[in-house]
Amino acid sequence: MKRLLVFTILLVISCTSKGFCCYFYPYGEDIRYSVFNPDNFNFDGFRIYNYTSSYFYDEKYTTRLNTITENDLMWYNHCKKSVAIDEIKKAIFEIDISEVSPKSKNKFIQYLYKQHDNETIHYLLFAKKLEELNPEQNDLWENNTDIKDKQRDKAINEAFLKTKSVQNVIIKKRYYYQIFKLLAFNGHSKRTIKLYEAYTKLFNTTDFLDNWALFYRMDAELDDAKMNYLAAQVFARGTDNKFDIKWYFNKNIPIEKVVKFAKNDKEKANIHVLYSFRRLDQNLENIKKIYAFDSKNNGLNFLLLREINKLEDWILTPTYTMYLPSLREDYWENSNGNRILNRVEVDRKYASKVLEFVNSADMNAVEDPIFWKMSKSYLEFLTKEYSKSLQTIKSFENQIRDDKIKRQCTIVKALALTANQDKSEAKILKSIEKTIIDEYNKENYSFLFGLAKELEILDNKADAAFLISKINKDDFYEYEMNLYWKSRSDKITLHDDFYYDWYGYSDAELSKDDLHKVIATINDPNISQFNRWLIKELQNEPNKINDLMGIKYMREDNLKMAYNYFLKVDKNHYTNSPLFNENPFYKIKGFMDFDKKKTAQNITKATMVQTLIQLKNKVNDSKNKNRNQDYFLIANCYYNMSYYGNAWMLKRISRTGERDSNYEDEAEYYGCQKAKFYYQKAFESSKSKKFKALSNYMMSKCQARENEFKLLKQYERDYYISGDEFRQANNSAFSGFMSRYKDEYYEFTSNCELFSVYFKAK
Repeated sequence: MKRLLVFTILLVISCTSKGFCCYFYPYGEDIRYSVFNPDNFNFDGFRIYNYTSSYFYDEKYTTRLNTITENDLMWYNHCKKSVAIDEIKKAIFEIDISEVSPKSKNKFIQYLYKQHDNETIHYLLFAKKLEELNPEQNDLWENNTDIKDKQRDKAINEAFLKTKSVQNVIIKKRYYYQIFKLLAFNGHSKRTIKLYEAYTKLFNTTDFLDNWALFYRMDAELDDAKMNYLAAQVFARGTDNKFDIKWYFNKNIPIEKVVKFAKNDKEKANIHVLYSFRRLDQNLENIKKIYAFDSKNNGLNFLLLREINKLEDWILTPTYTMYLPSLREDYWENSNGNRILNRVEVDRKYASKVLEFVNSADMNAVEDPIFWKMSKSYLEFLTKEYSKSLQTIKSFENQIRDDKIKRQCTIVKALALTANQDKSEAKILKSIEKTIIDEYNKENYSFLFGLAKELEILDNKADAAFLISKINKDDFYEYEMNLYWKSRSDKITLHDDFYYDWYGYSDAELSKDDLHKVIATINDPNISQFNRWLIKELQNEPNKINDLMGIKYMREDNLKMAYNYFLKVDKNHYTNSPLFNENPFYKIKGFMDFDKKKTAQNITKATMVQTLIQLKNKVNDSKNKNRNQDYFLIANCYYNMSYYGNAWMLKRISRTGERDSNYEDEAEYYGCQKAKFYYQKAFESSKSKKFKALSNYMMSKCQARENEFKLLKQYERDYYISGDEFRQANNSAFSGFMSRYKDEYYEFTSNCELFSVYFKAK
């Protein structure tokens, strides 16, 4: 059955990239935890290879790339930073060739004409004319292929002439770029290779136009091993216009064959970078080799960042969400809580090895020592060396000049400060309050969630609930804004086995004492300005909180306290009106109606609990002549507060076709033990044969529920239990009743009108 479940979920999540079809279940980027953000580091050229479960593709890459590229900056500097980049982009990519004139409304084109920059104007006209020669502009039936090839050859000759006459070096390079592109379109590999040799003699530089030249040289290579070598050198450039190297790199070629083409250690390092960039497993040995060959290799820094992002996924995703890492081959294996957390400790040992390497690195020999120190502090956090992490941060935080690095530093510092507290004494420290608000305003909800989970681990679940209340949107399907996690106490909701909001979190993880702390904080008139901000969402939800507190007391059968909290809930709070469709004392499961005159009108949770308390007081009176009926009504109420009844909302915040688990009253909620106890009391206190028969029938019904619950507990949640097994459990429960009340059993199962008759025959 496990395999069938896997197939079903895979089928479901294949419907869309986020897993929506007929059913949503979080996976991949929905659950991957990360706060060591690649956007905070200067690796833009590598960013499409950031660690991600989205098939190695960062879905936000295109949007970010469309902001400012190296090409944009080159044009921006060309016009002496006097024209906005947006205007430049419109001129380059949007405006038609016919609009390139002195009358143009575009600021960039106006600038070129005002400056009499004829070389650039002619190049722009030439480049726009070439757009018609792109392969995608070919005739659908390829009837004009030869014509286009000839037109491209003609354009190549024209561009060569331009390179002889233009004086501006950048414009000259841009003509060469067009030549390389046209040669590639026409498949002139030998000419491309020969041109690249000439190009490198002319220009001994490494800007992004030179990188494109190297890219087209690589594209022209016929030897696969040498193409890998060239691809490694292109990849190492790490330009903003990063080429999609994965289509050129053949990972099946042994690295030894490729290294033979390297001219020096730097190029060897580049090759090891290329062979590392898509690895999902441990890559420390390759990182060490790259460091030995070229400690200032920009790809080395990127791979260290990527390794740390892996470790976040391997350590923090399971620790915080109780999901297996988003990228791991054993994703669908048995994932019980103990196994997940045991695996975390294995991965934490690997993190210690990465930390040991970083500690051994010469900070004067690496590119960007601040990044390495930042990495060191975060690895110390991941390995639970919180004090060392804070000491490391203290040693370099005053040296940070870049705002993004400062932000990353404050995030790691806040996490380490929070985790570095004693259990049961942890709190939200005043020193991190500003960081929390700043990150909240930037919608960095992962950071807030990480703090919440660290506080939860340290037994401060009240503050954890406050932080989680600041995270997710009310709309469950606004999945771009939401985080998802499983319960650390293995609780499973009636909806599913994951949580996504403060209410579900508080239901699963907070004890009554924790919830009392929440209420006390909300009602404290002397709280700080930060706490006023922190409690805002929960302060606006008094009905939900009081209702949940009442539910928690009902689970332990503390009726008096439950009544006190239900009484505080506004009658308009419940969306379905009336809250009860059936009277929980007089009707069960729709067809078992013991008194049709008793309706559910005006019944609230508070009045229902109040009535239950009154009935319990009445049955303690030995002079009460209606004790048997009162016991029966109490039993009905308890039965209806179970999973099978019409008043389940006294014990749960939601109910669907699935079953929850690991709540403290689970056996009662599914086994109807208290209902059975009070039906037994009704049976014992009655002298009426019919009433005894009815009470005994209901006792058997409760026993059947208990048998079913025990049967389900023997198996995993997703195990298929046959109908025969359920029938056997039911027959076993009713066997005694059937032998004692054979006729009544037939009547009860064939005529629902008899229940009220037998009930009134007290």
